[in-house]
Amino acid sequence: MKRGLLIGGGVVVVLAVAAVWLLYSSLDSLVRAAVEEYGSEITRTEVRLNEAVISPTSAEGVLRGLKMGNPKGSRATAPSAWARSGSASTSNPWVGTPWS
Repeated sequence: MKRGLLIGGGVVVVLAVAAVWLLYSSLDSLVRAAVEEYGSEITRTEVRLNEAVISPTSAEGVLRGLKMGNPKGSRATAPSAWARSGSASTSNPWVGTPWS
């Protein structure tokens, strides 16, 4: 009985570690997919993102190549591109402070 519980507990721990590793390793693609899906849904335009780079350990993130289509009724001929540099980044100001 104890052996079965130990084996079951070990399997649960291994599966939890594998799930965390899988989530961490695919975070960039998850963010990219979410920006494209929910951004398109919210703005009702086509939203495309070339790359998302997320670093949970440093609390920083970069979005590169964010492009949004024009809304219905717009007279513009080309889709708008967000940010002149083609990327946006953010960081957590609390990282590295006594409150982090």
